[in-house]
Amino acid sequence: MDTNAPEPATEEGFKDDPREAQKDHDDPLAGATTFEDLMKVVGPYGRWTIMVVFVCAVGNVPLASSNMTYQLVGATPDHWCSVAPLLGANWTQQQIISFAIPTRSDTGRLDGCVMRDYNYEAAAALGYEGAMANASLLLASNDTLACPSRSFNHSQHPDTYVTEWDLVCDRRHLYASSQAAVSVGGFFASLLCSHILDITGRRSALVVACLINIVMSFVLALAPNITVYIILKAIIEILQLITYIAGFVLGELTEKTIIICSLSNSLLKVSN
Repeated sequence: MDTNAPEPATEEGFKDDPREAQKDHDDPLAGATTFEDLMKVVGPYGRWTIMVVFVCAVGNVPLASSNMTYQLVGATPDHWCSVAPLLGANWTQQQIISFAIPTRSDTGRLDGCVMRDYNYEAAAALGYEGAMANASLLLASNDTLACPSRSFNHSQHPDTYVTEWDLVCDRRHLYASSQAAVSVGGFFASLLCSHILDITGRRSALVVACLINIVMSFVLALAPNITVYIILKAIIEILQLITYIAGFVLGELTEKTIIICSLSNSLLKVSN
């Protein structure tokens, strides 16, 4: 037997080959077979990692103000019943309040949801002084009436969606629903987001969600009623979560994608 014959090549033999070892040393990706291996090559504090975290963080800086926006655009000023006959007779708001609006026994504040049951046409004909002097004669019953419409104290808050859509009294639940829509949108987004990203791809989902977010942010400000507003808030929350998650798990971020991601997130949260 020829003892000088070369040994057959094996995987171990290649690893022991100095030339192969040099190639592996020059190309750190050669031995990367899993995502964890790639992250070790990239490093935990590499430029790519820092860029992804920074962009997603910048887009979510206004997150607190976005989640609490209903406290600002939905501020509720004092309100009371709007009595058309008295307004037509040029009564001041203070005169209408003192004559027609009862106070709550538990708080001592105006009850902005009801008014006294007076003959307001007759009161308007008598004028404020005459109506106050003959209030007992003008009283139709001891019951109170629901407000047909309302007046708001615009000196407290000039214009909010509460005053625009009358979200007080029996419509107050719609005010809370505008914020609940955010939680509902987040719930459905948590169920659908991973499936959407797997089907469409991270980058495609990120770019599309960002672009739709920009449009939706401005459409939300033009919502014609509270129903449309609630629906848009839920949709925007779904898109926002897709953008947020896709930005962190995306394997490649181009410069254009980074700009769109950051801009859309900021616009979305500020406009909300």
